[in-house]
Amino acid sequence: MATVSALATKVITRKGWARVTTQEQSRIEEAVAAAVHRANDDGLPGTAWESFSGETYGNLTLSDFTHVAKASTGTTTDALDNVLPGDIIEHSSTKRVIRHVDLSGTPGVIHLGASVQVQLATAATVYRRSVVLPTSGKVSRVWADGKYIKPTRNDTPMNDTGTAQYWKQLWDDVEGRSYLQLIPAPTKVTELVITQAADLGVLSTSTELDWPESLLDLIVQHAITILNSWQPTEQLEAVLADKGRADASSARDAGGTRGPFGA
Repeated sequence: MATVSALATKVITRKGWARVTTQEQSRIEEAVAAAVHRANDDGLPGTAWESFSGETYGNLTLSDFTHVAKASTGTTTDALDNVLPGDIIEHSSTKRVIRHVDLSGTPGVIHLGASVQVQLATAATVYRRSVVLPTSGKVSRVWADGKYIKPTRNDTPMNDTGTAQYWKQLWDDVEGRSYLQLIPAPTKVTELVITQAADLGVLSTSTELDWPESLLDLIVQHAITILNSWQPTEQLEAVLADKGRADASSARDAGGTRGPFGA
């Protein structure tokens, strides 16, 4: 166990600095915090990750959708439970990607993004492809109906429906929440198992990390790399520090597993 402040002291020791200014101390602590977050996002053994179950809500039938020609929004009095940005709304076999949903008033407003030239029908189907996540921590693995699926590819059409093959993690800036989106959009309720990093939030100097000593050592080494990268005159030192970080994880790599911080 160590605090951010204690790890910053180790950085100072390894750099061989006899004294640091208040500003330099703050920069060192910021570098340590950055290294901690990156280690947690990489999902190294000893960091805070968890697995949990979730599910999509399946198709939603709207019987009261109001839209006028050339408008980019539509309204509905139907309940829009778990409808999120990126879900698909279908009118007369035409599928459109929802930009975002405004539930602040009644009726609810569905934003389509660009305007639609003709008036849309009052009946519509929404393919709910998304799951709201408990935190904004990084998602690493997803299983859909017992099958492992991969992060999305850039060339995957966003308005396709079918069986989920890919996933991506997004942020809903309207509602202020992190969510997982499946691609293509499932046409039925889909059971999920998700592995996600804990959201560490803003670290303070007194934040305690109950992590293995070997991991804390790597964080110190990576903090030095980050710190050096902020100093253009110390590029050679940054390269050497990065090599030291890679050497520190060589034993882990030799075991056939992925090295920390992408090494």
